[in-house]
Amino acid sequence: MNSTEMILRKRALYTGLQPFLRDTELMEALILWESRYAGQPKFGLRYFVADLVKSLDRPVEHKHLLVHLVATMNKSAEELLPDPTPALSAYKTRRRTSAYATYTLAEVEAFSILVDKWLSLAQSAAAIDIGNFVQRNLGRLNINTDLKLQVERWLEDEQQRIKVPRVDIQDLRKIINLFYIGFCEYMGPTRADTLLAEAVTRLKSNGGAAFSEVFNKLL
Repeated sequence: MNSTEMILRKRALYTGLQPFLRDTELMEALILWESRYAGQPKFGLRYFVADLVKSLDRPVEHKHLLVHLVATMNKSAEELLPDPTPALSAYKTRRRTSAYATYTLAEVEAFSILVDKWLSLAQSAAAIDIGNFVQRNLGRLNINTDLKLQVERWLEDEQQRIKVPRVDIQDLRKIINLFYIGFCEYMGPTRADTLLAEAVTRLKSNGGAAFSEVFNKLL
């Protein structure tokens, strides 16, 4: 199977599984497929689904999932979601390097790539000002202390990953709102809204689609 066919099958798999699985479950399902089933013919799907259902810590209707997945594998490329490989690669990296590997959170990953993209669309000088604004005011937020410290480290050094064993989505929303206030302060509300919308659109069309549901929760 060539790389184009492999990507197409991965897109079909991702599209078919998304309605049934949570974000982290979906990433783990793609890893399972890559490691054991990517080279098998389509009829191997039933074995993949059997393994997948066993690996989940909650009930998922086996037959319904399999029928839906088979139907999705026969769809045209235009009907499929974008290639999830970039988001999957980011997930693997975090899963491999995080001290809390068993708690790799799609919400934190989505938060990080969203803010990174948002800031990258701003003028460099303004992006620095906005980052400094958030750093100065982060201590005022009523959020989890560990998350607050991790975000402070991340703002000081973007190579540092945010590693927390669990997260309250409302805490992440408070931090994003603080970024929004910073954007409004230095670029104005209209520009803040425009850049945020552009960041989400670009991410969804370039692998960030794997985080679409999380983006909706964060904003």
